Amino acid sequence: MAPETEEIPKDDNLTSTSLPVNITSDLISLDSNGDAVLAVGDSQEIVKFLISTKVLSLASPVFAKMFGPNFQEGHKLRCGENIEVRLEDDNALAMEVILKALHYYRINQRHPTDVEEMASIAVHCDKYDCAGALSPWISYWLNKFKPMTGPPEALGFLLLTAYILDDAEQFMEISAMAIRNLTISFSQTWKSYEILNFLPENVQSIIATQVQQVLSRLHIITQSVEPTLRRHTACYEMQHEVCVDCGKSVTAREKKRHQCNTREFYQGYCTAESRAAEYFAILEKKELWPSVAPFELCSLSNLAFQLARTKDDLKHYCEAGNGCPLRSELEEFCDKVQKSEEGVLGVCIRCVKNGEWNKNQTCACNSVDLRSTE
Repeated sequence: MAPETEEIPKDDNLTSTSLPVNITSDLISLDSNGDAVLAVGDSQEIVKFLISTKVLSLASPVFAKMFGPNFQEGHKLRCGENIEVRLEDDNALAMEVILKALHYYRINQRHPTDVEEMASIAVHCDKYDCAGALSPWISYWLNKFKPMTGPPEALGFLLLTAYILDDAEQFMEISAMAIRNLTISFSQTWKSYEILNFLPENVQSIIATQVQQVLSRLHIITQSVEPTLRRHTACYEMQHEVCVDCGKSVTAREKKRHQCNTREFYQGYCTAESRAAEYFAILEKKELWPSVAPFELCSLSNLAFQLARTKDDLKHYCEAGNGCPLRSELEEFCDKVQKSEEGVLGVCIRCVKNGEWNKNQTCACNSVDLRSTE
């Protein structure tokens, strides 16, 4: 809501109303000699703060303009009036942290309880152009909440905070976390949180592209194992026999307790066909085959965790021992999977803000290739 006095020029970017000051017992006093009251919140929940316009003007160009001579509030101040300014669109909890920090209060007793509240504080700092004054605290909160990634929206809140703070290192690290831990459908979740609309669309688009690319590369790695196994044509005797009736592999000791009526067994062999079949059986046991659905529903980290342990599920004993193609290929496969996750690098905030992040996913700042290691 714009200031009411028409003779004073208005600023359409500020939605505040100047009212006669009404100091009540529930007022939060940040300066006992304060000359204005900020009433923050909508009509259902308003929190009032007694503040120093001089302090806020020094910390924030937006407040400096609001309390300046060309704005209604500033005009009244210069006439010796105490004023009350309504900030209807602001969050009271976020503004309490900001206002206390700007008035040199210790805010370790009133800090955000979750990443969404932290992001709200960052958004309000950006609105009033005072992120610099809060940056030490916001950086501290970022490091506190960063290990607790949680659901997809939590990564969005972290990324938004780092973006507003213009912290290149944090943005790079958090964007890498997002690429590893988000599924390809994350944007649907982000859309349901209004605060995440403050994250520029190109950031979300870049993250979505990166998530799709790293998952596609992992999918290719997973599918490439089968043709590789089939190229190994050597055949080895297995250390078990196969039941003619049920097809189950049994060792010499297990044959005596085998439940089938038949007592006929034949020698098992490790062949290109059987090795491929055993690989798919391991993936199927982990619900990763057929592979299309898992790669659409899971994140890179989740898939990598499952795939990197396929060699641990291998119950395969043939005369080739550790030289068996299945064992060696699974070993190499697990190593590639691990590297695909570890090789994910984040997004350069400088290139994003300058519009220089290109389709090749390279950083124009220093020509560093930020694509995942294959």
